[in-house]
Amino acid sequence: MPVEASNTEYQKHKDQWERCEDAFEGTDAVKAKGAKYLPKLSGHKDAEDRYKAYKQRALWYNALRRTVEGVHGAVMRKDVTYVLPQPVEDQSKDITLDGMTLDELTKATLRRILMTGRYGLFTSYSEDEKRPFIRGYDEKNILYWESDRWEGRTQLTHLRLKEVYLETDAEDEFSVTEKDQIRVFRLMSNDTTGTGLVVDVYRLESSASGGDEWVSVEQIFPTRQGERLQFIPFSFVSGVGTQPGVEEAPFLDLADVNYTHYRTDADYRANMFLCANPQLLLTGWETPITDSTETDGYEGEALNSKVPIGSEYALIQSAADADAKWIELEGKSLETQSTEEDRLEKKMAVLGARILEEQKAGIETAAAQQFRHAGERSALAGLVRGVESGIEQALSQYSWWAGSLDSWQNPMDNEILDVDMNKDYMAASMPPQMLTALMQGLQNGNIDFETWHYNLKKGEITIPDDTPKAMEERLFTQNPMFVPATFFGDGEDVDIEEAA
Repeated sequence: MPVEASNTEYQKHKDQWERCEDAFEGTDAVKAKGAKYLPKLSGHKDAEDRYKAYKQRALWYNALRRTVEGVHGAVMRKDVTYVLPQPVEDQSKDITLDGMTLDELTKATLRRILMTGRYGLFTSYSEDEKRPFIRGYDEKNILYWESDRWEGRTQLTHLRLKEVYLETDAEDEFSVTEKDQIRVFRLMSNDTTGTGLVVDVYRLESSASGGDEWVSVEQIFPTRQGERLQFIPFSFVSGVGTQPGVEEAPFLDLADVNYTHYRTDADYRANMFLCANPQLLLTGWETPITDSTETDGYEGEALNSKVPIGSEYALIQSAADADAKWIELEGKSLETQSTEEDRLEKKMAVLGARILEEQKAGIETAAAQQFRHAGERSALAGLVRGVESGIEQALSQYSWWAGSLDSWQNPMDNEILDVDMNKDYMAASMPPQMLTALMQGLQNGNIDFETWHYNLKKGEITIPDDTPKAMEERLFTQNPMFVPATFFGDGEDVDIEEAA
């Protein structure tokens, strides 16, 4: 197996991660993928310019990013509480050795979990700095993982991580190139390496045959207090805890509906373009007509050819009687497409709100209650607990490296280490329809983030001591194209539930 190879679960989920990441990144990322997200129509096969215009007219309605940022803000509106050993607390302002604080690392981890459902935290020790550090890895850079029995328990025994390093040109110190490398972790026991963790760093090097091949350029035998490590200091983070298995991205369904909306909008705007631009049809002339007595190069051209009319063209066909008319499409299909866009936007709002949806009231069997509690109602709480567990495990390994803990394997049992994230984001008195309406307002820009967060907590629509005018000003700052919603009135606060 080549060192750059990934395992089956990685290959299975790679495209899903890419769809979610591209959707989150927005217009440029989506349109750069061309036909992957916006297939070419039959008339675009040999007309790249027409496809380019078709794609350029399409609008990317970034519901996924607004949803992720809204939910992320709902969780992080209250500070994370950390209980840390003193040495770790002292170093928490630069936990990664590249300027990132522990709180920033926690926020970045949560955002990635909401986006793709997977993240990784590697903990190691810097001999130069004489202290531990934590480094984060996106899901696409965790290429391969394998678990087996080691030291009497099942644990991670093989891991491959893709990294980037900077190479400076030998002849130009200001020319720096980013290149890939792969860091391989293996728990091994043999006469050559001894027993414990072995880390190899592979880079592409020129081979004797003239091509490039992956070559180990460094081999490390990590130790702590003179003893070889008997584990791989890496924490998987997901919505189900710290196990290496891959979970589906929380908003994958929303991302896919987002792409359907994008394709529908492309067709809608293409039809609008056609309906808004009538075309002149000339019939009965065997040669193109010009506004001059000279041929201007048109003489002898075949029938059904084109002549310039301003910046557009007129079609010429052979017919018994000469005629000229403007042809124009009727826009009957536009209403259907517009309705479909509205339906998809509401669908995305439902999918986004579902992660926060309260359990339905009424009589349910114990099994049904258990199913609902384990499903949609606890979806966000489960993701947050997963992030807590991953951060706690990484901090336990960090504390172990620093000498503050004798064992990192049971972080939940360590009274001197705890991570507690906000779980007060459930709208207890808010019906699902209201939550869906708020989510749609957030996605389309008609509700700002401050109002969104407040309503999740209180189930109301106005901020205390706020006025519709102040909200309109914030929304206009956020989106200059903003049009006030109908419930904004003339400056008096309006309760949306009463208005409904």
